[in-house]
Amino acid sequence: MTRNAICYLTNTTTWGYNPQDLHLMHGRAHTNPQNIDPNVTNIELFSFYKTPGSMHGSTANVQYRLYDGTMLYIAINCPFQQDGTGGYSNCFFYAGLINVPSSGTLFSLDYTVKIGNDPMNPTNPPNADTVTANLTIYYNA
Repeated sequence: MTRNAICYLTNTTTWGYNPQDLHLMHGRAHTNPQNIDPNVTNIELFSFYKTPGSMHGSTANVQYRLYDGTMLYIAINCPFQQDGTGGYSNCFFYAGLINVPSSGTLFSLDYTVKIGNDPMNPTNPPNADTVTANLTIYYNA
């Protein structure tokens, strides 16, 4: 079962951003969501772990308001058991741009996710104790 979630971020823009609306359920933060400074590379944005001995999964989400008002939304959900029968469970990761202005956004986002040392795979997900996400924010003006 995935017990740890870590998110790293590279910000290629000249603006900084602050975390908003953090929600961490059934887990403990190792690193609370950090401010995103301008032009930073591979910072640990946040990390959390499943509460030891708990009979439930853990989930976290956080948002950052970008320069044009778009929200960067990041969520990781590591359920205790996916199908109710025990054993390993899939871990779900989402990073996206939401609340985009009607004129469009100036930003784009790219990310990779690994479970253990293997890429996330929806048809045959790997089993490991850690999910790691690496995000990059781009300015597209």
